[in-house]
Amino acid sequence: MTQDFASAVSDSSAGAVGSVGAALRGLRLSKGWSLDEVSSRIKFSTKQIEALENEQWDHLPTGVSLRGLVRNYARLLGADAEAIV
Repeated sequence: MTQDFASAVSDSSAGAVGSVGAALRGLRLSKGWSLDEVSSRIKFSTKQIEALENEQWDHLPTGVSLRGLVRNYARLLGADAEAIV
């Protein structure tokens, strides 16, 4: 786990420590990026990114597609993608 990811998890106001969605949101916000900016960079919809940050698993694809979303988002943010997945 990278220091940025660990900081985002511990600094998150969204809930429990270890929350993947909250950590990703924290990293995104620390970079000053909007959902639209992230969407254009990783080619997933803003609704999917928002669902991931809110951990609304029933609004997300499953299997390989979900892992790809998480991996690409984590890489974009500079976090350890494999640790997050």
